[in-house]
Amino acid sequence: MSMQIRSKKDLKEAVPPFLAFLGVFVIICAVMFLWGGIADYQVRQKQVDWPVVDATVMHVDEERRTTHSHTTYTEYTIHYQYSVDGHVYGGNFEQNRGMQVGETIQVKYDPDDPAYSTDVLEPSLSSIVIGSVLAVAGVTAIIEANVLEKKRKLVDARCE
Repeated sequence: MSMQIRSKKDLKEAVPPFLAFLGVFVIICAVMFLWGGIADYQVRQKQVDWPVVDATVMHVDEERRTTHSHTTYTEYTIHYQYSVDGHVYGGNFEQNRGMQVGETIQVKYDPDDPAYSTDVLEPSLSSIVIGSVLAVAGVTAIIEANVLEKKRKLVDARCE
């Protein structure tokens, strides 16, 4: 049996289940964004009062990567050093843009353990905002699927 849609009626019957499926899929994506975003935000909030120090880029690793869709991109691992109370510490982070050895950057370090540092200077709400927008879109798609299905059933009942 063919899955071909033969009429407007078939199309109208196919749209609500598709919208419901799409809504559930989008909500799952939203949960993932929210979960990761909230966890990351909580960690970054604990680092808000950490001291900021200048660090020097010591080495840059460049790696070409390929995505599942066979798109290639370059990822750079930035290795840096910074000094706290006469002790030298190091760290690294990854980003999609290269830097020059000797370049100065700012990092934050844990005052209780200066060997731990981060290049993220402020918490970001971007993943939480994206997750929230996706959640609203997913719920809207599910509601719209239900409304369309009820309208279709009402029209079908009138036509009988």
